[in-house]
This record gives sequence, C-alpha cells and structure tokens, in this order.
Amino acid sequence: MSLDKIAKQTLSSIEKSLGGELSDEQRKAITDAIRQSLSDTLDHSGKRYQKVAKAYCEPDADLAHKIADEIRRANVALKANLESLR
Repeated sequence: MSLDKIAKQTLSSIEKSLGGELSDEQRKAITDAIRQSLSDTLDHSGKRYQKVAKAYCEPDADLAHKIADEIRRANVALKANLESLR
C-alpha cells in the first residue's frame, strides 16, 4: 500500500470519527502530521534495523555494511515517496 493511500485512509478515518467534514486547512495540517509521524517512524525503525544487522553480522563486517546500506537505500526511497505526498 502506498504512503499516499495510507495518509488518505487515515485522514478519512479521522474525518469520520469527528463526524463532519474538515476544512482544507485542517486537512493539510492533519496530512502534515501523518507525514511527519510516518517519517519519524521510518527513521527510528531504519536505525534500529541497521543496529541489528550490524550486531548479527559482526563476524562478517562486509555483509553487515551491505545490509545496513540496503536498509538506508530503502529508507531513502520510502522518504522520497513520503515527500511526494506534498
């Protein structure tokens, strides 16, 4: 599922739970908050996965670095996707 679809579904759920339609300004503020939350989560998870990969592959430092680099590349791609929501 794309980040755009997740953001739209979340915004729709919020709107329904509030029982009314939001203004464009409110929709933008909520979408920005969703975007920031996803970005923060992505950063936190990526850093944690890199640490685990390095610890698990410590005897093979080259493999650990390759895995960490792949995680970083995936995070960059996801962040680019997230930024395209704007």
